[in-house]
Amino acid sequence: MILAVDIGNTQTCVGAFENDSNDLKSLWRFSTPEKITVDEATSDFMQIIEQSEFSVEDVSAVCISCVVPSLTVFYTKAINAFIQKRNLDVKFVVCNAKNSEKLSKSLYNCKYAHPNEVGGDIIATCVAARVLYDMPCAIIDFGTATNINIINSKGEFVGAIISPGLKTSLNALVADAGALSDIEIKVPSKLLGNSTPELIQSGSIIGEAARADGFIDRIEEDLGEKVNVICTGGWSKLLHSEMKHDVIWNPSLILQGLKIFVENFDA
Repeated sequence: MILAVDIGNTQTCVGAFENDSNDLKSLWRFSTPEKITVDEATSDFMQIIEQSEFSVEDVSAVCISCVVPSLTVFYTKAINAFIQKRNLDVKFVVCNAKNSEKLSKSLYNCKYAHPNEVGGDIIATCVAARVLYDMPCAIIDFGTATNINIINSKGEFVGAIISPGLKTSLNALVADAGALSDIEIKVPSKLLGNSTPELIQSGSIIGEAARADGFIDRIEEDLGEKVNVICTGGWSKLLHSEMKHDVIWNPSLILQGLKIFVENFDA
């Protein structure tokens, strides 16, 4: 069993995979803490194991990515301490730019101008896309931020676009407009709404999908070729069906990438 841990700004996802399959077997989600101790991180890890149908002895590898540097330190110490205390034979890897240098170029070939600045979440999506889909591709991660990662026809990661995510933009709008109450995040029944909530839903949700469509058009112009569009991230279920482009929806892409990363990492 391989555990993949994606620690995002808002939410942490833990996925379990059978060693010989890229299909997600089990998934756990919880809010990412602002602060955590090593003991608390170890407790979180143990609770996941206890809630699962497998034991710690079934775990052969663990791979994590984290966009919060301080939490990376605590979770790394916690998992290493857990492995050592139980005397387990577990391969543990952090998905980051430094460790990505030990992967084959056929899995991750970074042509970004500042490769050391690329986050583990972006690397994981690129690795998964290279294995699972045809190139060139644009990977849209609808999360706290909306990231669009581009892999060209040579299989090279050539750059990305980062913009405020759906909830981030909506929160900013509501916070700056005192008369607005919290708006339910759902697709409106029609584009031109008849009430304030519908107007905002149209502008935020349809607007986010339209912005992604617009970026894809410009990316294809820049590359001079069509791209496969892959959607992932916490808001992708809501947004992918509102896009005009044909898209592949894969909510497990980052976790699959972490699983593939640790399998192909040579210490």
